[in-house]
Amino acid sequence: MTTIHYNRIATLPVLIALVSVFSFYGCQKDEEAITDATYSLSGSASGGLVIPAVTTSATGSMIGTYDSRTNQMQYNFSWLGLAQPATDSIHIYDSDEDGVNASLIGRVAITTPGSSGSAIGGATLTDEEEESLLNSELYFVIGNSATYPEGEVRGQIIAKRND
Repeated sequence: MTTIHYNRIATLPVLIALVSVFSFYGCQKDEEAITDATYSLSGSASGGLVIPAVTTSATGSMIGTYDSRTNQMQYNFSWLGLAQPATDSIHIYDSDEDGVNASLIGRVAITTPGSSGSAIGGATLTDEEEESLLNSELYFVIGNSATYPEGEVRGQIIAKRND
């Protein structure tokens, strides 16, 4: 029987080089996947989602995009049939608990005020806001008034990664 002896000292640098190359490409691919991701955003709002729920025929919606490379969110909120015209802002809240009113984290200026209207624009998110957005923990409230102090309609912002 013939015994083959490997030169362990000579093969060690080759093994280190191979492991380094595969590790580098593996990490680079993961990093690109995280930093180059874009997301589609959507949300539907109704009085039944307000806490406590309210009775209204008003509805609202949100569509938008998010680019995790630049932290830029583009949005288009719209609503129909509010009891009182929305004139000030749409409120954005962060909550990781269903059924709980949370802390206000931002306001979106209304671009077309009224009982039916819209708010179109963009914002740069912090890392914390990004995490909440991508975990679908942000929600919006439209139509805060004396009649509806917690808002007339509320909707969750859902983020879906684009492939």
